[in-house]
Amino acid sequence: SKIMFKEINDQITLLGLGETSSMIASNVTRHIINWIDSQGLSCTQCPYCSINLAGELTCQEKNLLSIFPLHLKIYCPTLITNQGIKALKLNHQHFNVVNFDRLQIFPELETVQFEHGKITKLKESEDAHFKLPNLQNILLNDNKLFDIPEGFFDQFKALSNVDLSNNPLDEVVTYSWPLCYKQWKNELS
Repeated sequence: SKIMFKEINDQITLLGLGETSSMIASNVTRHIINWIDSQGLSCTQCPYCSINLAGELTCQEKNLLSIFPLHLKIYCPTLITNQGIKALKLNHQHFNVVNFDRLQIFPELETVQFEHGKITKLKESEDAHFKLPNLQNILLNDNKLFDIPEGFFDQFKALSNVDLSNNPLDEVVTYSWPLCYKQWKNELS
């Protein structure tokens, strides 16, 4: 709260509003902080998403996000800085496109679970150095995917589980011999 008061005082000084405005702003801020504390809330925790000890980031299934990960950064800015996230569980959200380039902010990511959503498109990486070396599970069932770029899943070397069920897809094309072999051996579910 001291930082918040300092930022308010700096803004008021910058605007040339004087000490009275600073006093009023500090009092209002103090009342807001007291109310937040009385409700058991925190300014440093996201009210919509949580991270458990296993590194799973889960957001409420209330259609919070329509642009990913931009809205996650807006609604929960403290979560983005956490680099221990191993799983994203963002079910029942409203975003249409998943840009896997943007998932690189989670370098330890093993599971992407975006089920029961409105995803229509997976965007290919444009970054030649794109890496999610630990990504094993991509769960996109019950979305609106109708087309996936050819060879899209080839970039994920650790991939062992892909769920695309209940999507209006005709086919998924891979050029990766390891993925084909895993599928043939029933190791890719």
